Amino acid sequence: MTQETHEPSLEEEQDDALAPHTDEEVAHTAIQTNLDDLSLWQLIRRFFYKTATERRQEREWRMQQLDDAIEHQPNAAVNYLLRGELYYEAKQYNLARADFAQAKAFAVVQLEDERFGLAAQAIQDKAERYLQLLS
Repeated sequence: MTQETHEPSLEEEQDDALAPHTDEEVAHTAIQTNLDDLSLWQLIRRFFYKTATERRQEREWRMQQLDDAIEHQPNAAVNYLLRGELYYEAKQYNLARADFAQAKAFAVVQLEDERFGLAAQAIQDKAERYLQLLS
């Protein structure tokens, strides 16, 4: 008895390459699939008025992206600032305050380094404004 092997077609290989492989990709694909079934008006409305579940899923996805960015570039002030904004939006004020303080500290160092002058100053200013709001 011979065993027949199946050679994947080019279309199957492309489909496999485009298929989601991580939990993050699966979640993003699920959101996209739901959007594919909407009319143009519903898409426009959904763009401006996302459901609570969509906002939560998007925030979780953005949070994971920022966590990964911080892991790979732990001294980048902008990552802490952006994650702090997500925490602030989620009303997790203690975590937001910690990230804004970290962003400010790294921005001060980057500003002294002068390679990041304008960007570092903007990050420092924004972090300080959030810290004032939270105090």
